[in-house]
Amino acid sequence: MHIASLSSPTNRTGRSCAHRALERRFLPAACPHGFRMPRPSLTPIDSARTLLTEEYAQVHVERTAFETFAERVRALDPVPVPSQSPLTAPSLRDRSRAHAGVATTRDVRTAYRETVLAVEHYASVYGESLMTNLAAELGPELATAVKEERLLTRAVLQAAIASVAHAIQDRRAFLEVLDAEQVALDEAYREGDAIATELAHLDELDIVTSRGRNTACELLAELTERCRQLIDARQQEIQERVVSRYTDGHDLCTYLYADGPGDWTYPVLTVAVSLYRDLTAVRHRLGRRGSTIN
Repeated sequence: MHIASLSSPTNRTGRSCAHRALERRFLPAACPHGFRMPRPSLTPIDSARTLLTEEYAQVHVERTAFETFAERVRALDPVPVPSQSPLTAPSLRDRSRAHAGVATTRDVRTAYRETVLAVEHYASVYGESLMTNLAAELGPELATAVKEERLLTRAVLQAAIASVAHAIQDRRAFLEVLDAEQVALDEAYREGDAIATELAHLDELDIVTSRGRNTACELLAELTERCRQLIDARQQEIQERVVSRYTDGHDLCTYLYADGPGDWTYPVLTVAVSLYRDLTAVRHRLGRRGSTIN
């Protein structure tokens, strides 16, 4: 999947192409509501936080399921088969009285079905067969080893324990990524809400006098700079975040948000761009009013 990059080169004035593109796109000829501006919506970030909370809950449940599966696998009693290849187990026809009570590959599959496949969201999120999911999570070699009805060898048991340890660690690492994303969304929401609140209160200023217009212009300049900083900070987070060896911040945003209710792949930037647009509209409207008064 080709994911558009948000990186933007900087021109000689130090302003990014993203900022200049925003100005070209959102520079209005007139503000239809006059100087009174409706409060900008923070819905994209709100929706993103809801999606993130749901994802965190699901990953946490999956981690717990894999931990339970690991405990059940470690409790199995394998049969040693030193003369055969590491992941080859004897068939059930080779079972002798000496092997009575020894675990089989069916026990591994049963444990997987009753733990990993038993999570509430499995059908809606994955909807895969046991063997397909086991191969994806624990590796195709292990899936092949436990597919047929055989006695469970120590080699297969150790391979299963090692593989599930990786699955557990992957979930733990992803939960840390989601934690960091939650912090980033909360901070962006607070800043976006603060900018939106001050923007909505601009209509309370007396812009008839030059002092009032100067106060409004100074506030607009401050809010615009804060909006640019919000854009830059979020872009940097996305660019620098490494989720895994093959997954970056863009992939994470697409995975978490692209299929959300508002189709906002980049919710923080969506809000920041909207704020920048409104600030630009008010700034130019204020400039035209000042020219008329003068």
